[in-house]
Parts: sequence; structure tokens; C-alpha cells
Amino acid sequence: MNDWTLVVDGFENPLNTSTLAMGVFKDHLYVSGTKPLPLSYFIPLGFDLIRIDKNDNWETIVGGNLLFPLASLIEEELNSLSHLGPGFNNPFNVYGWQIQEYKDRLLISTFDDSINMEVILTTLLENRAALENLIGETVTNILIKIYMSVVEILTAINYPRGFDLYISEDGVNFNAVFLNGLNNPFNYGGRILFVDSENDLYIGTANPFQGCEVWKTNDIPDNALLPCDSNHYKELCKAMDLLAENFNIINENIPVILELISKNSCLKNLNG
Repeated sequence: MNDWTLVVDGFENPLNTSTLAMGVFKDHLYVSGTKPLPLSYFIPLGFDLIRIDKNDNWETIVGGNLLFPLASLIEEELNSLSHLGPGFNNPFNVYGWQIQEYKDRLLISTFDDSINMEVILTTLLENRAALENLIGETVTNILIKIYMSVVEILTAINYPRGFDLYISEDGVNFNAVFLNGLNNPFNYGGRILFVDSENDLYIGTANPFQGCEVWKTNDIPDNALLPCDSNHYKELCKAMDLLAENFNIINENIPVILELISKNSCLKNLNG
């Protein structure tokens, strides 16, 4: 009783402050690591994924190398077994939200933060006068310019808003089942992956804008899968560089923006 052993601490990355999911696959425990919240809502930082064997040995499956200039905050960068960076090479995949085995394959759903860039921008624009009184006109204009630019970049590259679902035969090499929230950009999270007694898979979505959806399937065909290309999200570099360059000013003003968001009942989910 009360005899605990420390198996892993932050996956050797101090930015991994919490986990949103654990699941078992092929005699390993898979664990996702999420960067600090609410910071990651405003400056998206992709999640990491590790697995632990029965002898408490662990290895990085996804992540390790930050796709972001905050890499200077960690002493040593790690290489993942899948050769995929945080968030499956997508910094907007802030959570690995559900980890579930289904028909001898591993499924991982994400929380995609991209739609919240528009939430933040809308909040800034609709509350410009109040913000100017609280933090000054100059800072307000800088924040608006930052998030307006990020939203414009996402739109220009036709970024697939909505949560992703990934699948693996061996727990190391992954393909994407879809990248667009089941064709709904407001489905920003794959909140539940549930397998029933008939071996059907249910997917419950997180969608604070319209309400959740529930989807059901009994098959994930191989010919519908998409590759996880390590260069797939190169176009996001401009957006992430812009956020990184303004890290301090964004971080300092997160409490003020969250307070404004919390006053809008449709958007306060971003505030927890």
C-alpha cells in the first residue's frame, strides 16, 4: 500500500505538464503528454505520445522534437520511433484525447486547436474598446494583428480544421483516418472512442459551438487511410513563427482574453 514508483516524468520534457489519455495496445501502456494550459490554446504546442512496457521501460512514439522555437526550454531533444513530431507533425493537435484499441489496431483522436484561433480573434475584435482600456491600444492592435495573420494563413493553405483520428497496426507507424473533424470544423475534439459488445466503434465529438455529434462504424477500410507525411504541415511554419516571436506579449495577456471569452457562453469552453 502506498508504495509508488516514478516511471516517467514529463517524458524528459518539462513542457509536458499533464496527460489527457492512456490506453493499452499490444502489451504496452500508451500515454499522451500535453503542454501547459491555457498557454497551448493560444500558442498551439502539439502533444507527445510514449509507450511503457511491463518492466516500466518507456519510449517516445510521437513527438520529442518541438516544431516550435520553444525547444530551447528543454535540455535534450528526443527522436520518436515513428519519426513524427509533436501532434503528428501538427502543433495544433494540442491533445491526444483518446487512445483506444479497435480490431487489433491502435486509434488516437486529437483536440485540434485551430478553430480557437478564430475564437480568439473574434473576441479581440468584438472587445477592442474594453481591451484598449485594460491593456492599451498598442498591445491590443498587436494581438489583433497576430491572430488575424494566423487565421489568414490557415485559410490560405486550406488547413483542415477539426480533430484528427490516427490509426496504427503496430503502435509505431501511423496513418490518418481523417483530419477534418468528420467534415465539421467545429468538431474540434475526438472526445470519446468507445467499442461496444458488438465490436462497433462509436466516436463522440467535442463541439462547444453546435453541440456534440456521435458517429458509429464497424470498419475502417485501408483504402481510405491517409499518410502521415513529416512535411505535411510545413506551411504552418509562418503561423507558428509569428506566435513564437510574440510569445511574451501573448502569454502576459492570456488572463485578460480568457476573462472576455468566459463572458460569451458559446465560447467559454476555451476557458476550461
